[in-house]
Amino acid sequence: MLPLDSLKQKLMKNKAVILVIVAVILFPTCLFAQTVYINEGFKHCDKVFTRVETLPDFKNGITALEDSLTAFLITHDSMPEKGTKLYSLIITKEAQVVDIKRRMSDPETEHLYVQFLNSTSGQWIPAKQNSYTVCSELYIQMQFADNKVKVKLYNGPGVTDVRPLPKYRRGS
Repeated sequence: MLPLDSLKQKLMKNKAVILVIVAVILFPTCLFAQTVYINEGFKHCDKVFTRVETLPDFKNGITALEDSLTAFLITHDSMPEKGTKLYSLIITKEAQVVDIKRRMSDPETEHLYVQFLNSTSGQWIPAKQNSYTVCSELYIQMQFADNKVKVKLYNGPGVTDVRPLPKYRRGS
């Protein structure tokens, strides 16, 4: 019986050693493992610019974007009579629309505007910085009045977020 007990003890020691070796190898691997892309839309964006030299633009012009938005909202019977909506989004190097955020709008109709902005994916001319195509954040302000919409594109936060600089007095 003694050799069998001795064999069991050696086997138990080997299991402990194997377990420790596996833990030493796997723990750092799990600890430092990183997902390459959180969102598929960002896979071509090594950096997202908040300010760029040349803003992204709608391929057929702002008027076409306004007409498309008007038609979309009329089709969904959701055209506001008046008011302002502000959304931010990211236009990738491949002209895809990702990461749409409501900045100033009513939450009840947010899904319609997100659906519309997603539908414009691929219809943008990406931003340029130092003559390179880059991923950039874009603010879209939609102003409604008399069943018409006026769209403005901003490089970074819209004019509603701009604060005047404090006055500087000489000698103080």
